[in-house]
Amino acid sequence: MRLLLLALACAVCLVACGGDDEDPAPAGSGSGAAEESSADSGGGSEDSSADSGGGSEDWAAQVNEICARNETETQKIATKAQEELEANDARLSAEIIERTVPLQKDLLGELGDVQPPEDVGEDYDAFLARIDDGVDLLPRLAESLRSGEEDPELAAKFEEIAQDTRPFAAEHGLDACVPDAG
Repeated sequence: MRLLLLALACAVCLVACGGDDEDPAPAGSGSGAAEESSADSGGGSEDSSADSGGGSEDWAAQVNEICARNETETQKIATKAQEELEANDARLSAEIIERTVPLQKDLLGELGDVQPPEDVGEDYDAFLARIDDGVDLLPRLAESLRSGEEDPELAAKFEEIAQDTRPFAAEHGLDACVPDAG
């Protein structure tokens, strides 16, 4: 059951989320903040310097916008899969995960194109690398769900990715990239 909850969290939200419904989300990581952040960001049309006063805020707004858009697109894929399969079980979760892998790969490309402030560049690269690690695990997660067999090693890997990515996202106000853990 824990793996199914993990799968649903990953399918509906950015793979960086990891975690499950037993661990509380860091302060400020609720999904409501993601929508507000997206609405407040006026787009990333300004060319801001990484060390300018607004660079960090502009960067975070761009990243949040991409993550919020990813979540919306993932939810559309999930809705379509549910209508097509007329199911609401592990098989459906596996299908949603598989269908969203290309979207997650595109997300990584978009996030990689966003220029972070100079002082967080290395940490941002590490953050994206861990998200990529999670995306690479999604096909294995889908297979585990289809087979109905728990994969404790896989669950531990997702948990580790969550522990590695949540603090960075929370520290830098990337609220749309860290969905509510439950």
